[in-house]
Amino acid sequence: MIGFLIFYFSVYGAMQAYIWLWCRRAWPDSSFIQWVAGVWLVLMVAAPPGVIQLERSGLFWPARIVAYIGYCWMPISLWVLSLGILTDLWNILAWTLHRFGGIADLRPPAHHAIVAFASIIVCTAIWAYFEARAVGVRHFRITTPRMASDADPLRLVQISDVHLGLTLREDRLAHYLDLVKAADPDVLVCTGDLVDVSFDHLERAAAMLADHSPPLGKYAVTGNHDYYAGLENSLRFFREAGFRVLREESAEVDARLILAGVDDPAGSRTGERTLMNENAALPEGKPAKPVILLKHRPRVRDESMSRFTLQLSGHSHGGQIFPFTLLADAYHRYDPGLHRLPAGSYLYVTSGTGTWGPPFRVGSPPEIVVFTLVPGPELRVDSVDE
Repeated sequence: MIGFLIFYFSVYGAMQAYIWLWCRRAWPDSSFIQWVAGVWLVLMVAAPPGVIQLERSGLFWPARIVAYIGYCWMPISLWVLSLGILTDLWNILAWTLHRFGGIADLRPPAHHAIVAFASIIVCTAIWAYFEARAVGVRHFRITTPRMASDADPLRLVQISDVHLGLTLREDRLAHYLDLVKAADPDVLVCTGDLVDVSFDHLERAAAMLADHSPPLGKYAVTGNHDYYAGLENSLRFFREAGFRVLREESAEVDARLILAGVDDPAGSRTGERTLMNENAALPEGKPAKPVILLKHRPRVRDESMSRFTLQLSGHSHGGQIFPFTLLADAYHRYDPGLHRLPAGSYLYVTSGTGTWGPPFRVGSPPEIVVFTLVPGPELRVDSVDE
């Protein structure tokens, strides 16, 4: 924890110092603007750790207000940093061309650049706010020979990375549940991070989730944030919401489907017991029914891929906010979407349903995913969206 705080204050503090230097360049003669900017940036660095302390002190509404402001500032400061660096690179090029090439000096005044930054960022933030709420519904058909030829289709709906907590509350959950109910699933699964760090005032959210009961039930696995929130608290919330949590185990949903699930490895870092053995979770041999493995992180074990039909994962949010979307694609082997694996099975990585931290998304729209299993001569997973 100490190491993380040192890393956080060093990196995030350096970002805010860079922004302050831009303010100083833009208004070199205004000590008032420099002072106000400095105080604001120090407060923004302190905001995320402050949220944790406010929560622990039972101050829910102050924690929620500080969370909204502090978390929204995170992507804003990232965008300022990105625009500032691009402008500095342009200024270096323009100065070089002016100094050695005799070309007119094309460097914009710093205060004009700051105004341009603000205009771009305001438009981006408005877009990001609405993109985070424009939850899409994606449809896939799973054709599998492991279903009896006369079996009825089975519809499974996946949600993931909802992050119920301080910044995502019942109003957005209600919208998600409306979309889930409209899809009319036989079974609902959650591939982790249903909750975030805070459990304050989430009783109504649990009741809303519990009110929706697909005929074949609801199943889930733990995500890293479920551990950060405290495993026992998270498991209790899952139970109250009506989910059965699969922890290194499988469940025969009915004659048409087996679900298996494992814990997220974050528990090993928080000191909690983690149940991650896929050999123990997956059925032995080649069962007569299709097997869907629920696993929070989009990582595939070579020895497991021949033992499941489809692995469902989330975790990365697809980066959630540009330019983190580029970093997520570079870091994770599997980006959001459908992947055919060497053993002939499939992996689907969802970009997630909710948002972590800031209620923004840019370049990684949220989704709920519908899979319809039907009998067929060979295993295929196809998108059926128009």
